[in-house]
Amino acid sequence: MHRKIDLGAEAVWRTVFSRKFFSMLKVFFLDILLQRRILKESVARWSVHSLIYTAILARFALSLLTGIRFWFDPENPMALALMDKNHGFTGFIYDLLGLFILAGIVWVVIRRYVVKPEHVVTEIADNVAVALIGLLVVFGFIAEGVRITVSQIPPELGISSFIGYFLSQLFSLSDWNWQRVYPWLWWIH
Repeated sequence: MHRKIDLGAEAVWRTVFSRKFFSMLKVFFLDILLQRRILKESVARWSVHSLIYTAILARFALSLLTGIRFWFDPENPMALALMDKNHGFTGFIYDLLGLFILAGIVWVVIRRYVVKPEHVVTEIADNVAVALIGLLVVFGFIAEGVRITVSQIPPELGISSFIGYFLSQLFSLSDWNWQRVYPWLWWIH
């Protein structure tokens, strides 16, 4: 194991301090982050893919940033704000990114089942992936709405989570025991 780590570290070191580093950085940004190959094939396909992919990637990056900042400095105000679901930025950005994902999912469904271009082949694995991502986002919004309802967050804090807050207003009209429902929704999400 020690030998593998040594060889891996040496390869990384040689790559970072070589002429290939900038070309690899270019490939990383253009081909991995910006999905240049898909853009060359179809702007519409790239747009749909970017709505879903970029929003998921942004949520992952925010979570990673939060974890790293909290690991090194548990009292860091930025880390604490990103961990606080009631913080204005956190509530807004997560609802906005979830909305982007949902818009991408709806666009995929419309393209596959309404527009039905000849070149789009719908396979079962694709349908399952689209359905799972869509359900994940929908249950996330529902869980957020129930969380806001249960914790009775004041409007000035809850409104930044604009979809969750709207759903919480609908849920508060019902006399369900949302306290019992919330843990199940959280696990489903």
